[in-house]
Amino acid sequence: FGSSLREEVSLMIPNIEPFKIRRLNKALDDFQKKRLMEEWPGWFDLKESPARLEKALELLAQYQSGLEYQKPLKELLDELAGEYRGEFAEPDAHQLAGFLFQAKKFKGNSVDYYNPQNSNLYFVITEGLGIPISLACVYILVGARLGLKIEGCAIPGHFLARIEPEGKKVLVDCFYGGRLMDLQDALELGTASKEEIEAGMKVKADSAAIIRRILNNLIRSYQLNEQTDNRRLMMDLLKMLDKRIGAEQLDAF
Repeated sequence: FGSSLREEVSLMIPNIEPFKIRRLNKALDDFQKKRLMEEWPGWFDLKESPARLEKALELLAQYQSGLEYQKPLKELLDELAGEYRGEFAEPDAHQLAGFLFQAKKFKGNSVDYYNPQNSNLYFVITEGLGIPISLACVYILVGARLGLKIEGCAIPGHFLARIEPEGKKVLVDCFYGGRLMDLQDALELGTASKEEIEAGMKVKADSAAIIRRILNNLIRSYQLNEQTDNRRLMMDLLKMLDKRIGAEQLDAF
């Protein structure tokens, strides 16, 4: 079956008990790792855009979800954008934050923060839980489908989204209900200095910077969960990214 093996097995999933799916995922683990390594460079040369970020996140989601990856990430994001359009006449970044993090109840997984699945966008969307950067990615990618400019803001210790209503830069904390923040609010997080936050507000976190930070998160999460093979895999992906695009020092989480 080659690269179509997972898709062929996935067709049978409705008729397979959950414990058998887990066994199949374990049996196919080496195949999934090999496939991810082979396909990983495919997003490096794409033009900088939300689609480039989405491609990298899709590859990670496919691997982390295994045979439970039942619907393409693109469709899940399209559905969220479609729901928003059905409720609101005009796209608005502030309104979208309320829709995702209040109405749809996407929230930070504070109970199981170091679960590696919190960096898996398929899990984040289907379960409604994530960490700051993965929730911000959902916000960015749904916003892009609505024609909204939403960017990442990589301040140390706590990833935020950034919007510009009426030309003024405003931070959005996707982990805590999509609340709008200014510089003073960001300082109260206690994760970065005023200078670091101001610098982060000025510089857009591009797709490579976001994925690099997600990989660092996964490396730490897999280490804490004693999943040595997956930790090593994420380190290999990070090395490939740094070799191709260049290293940039960003803290985890």
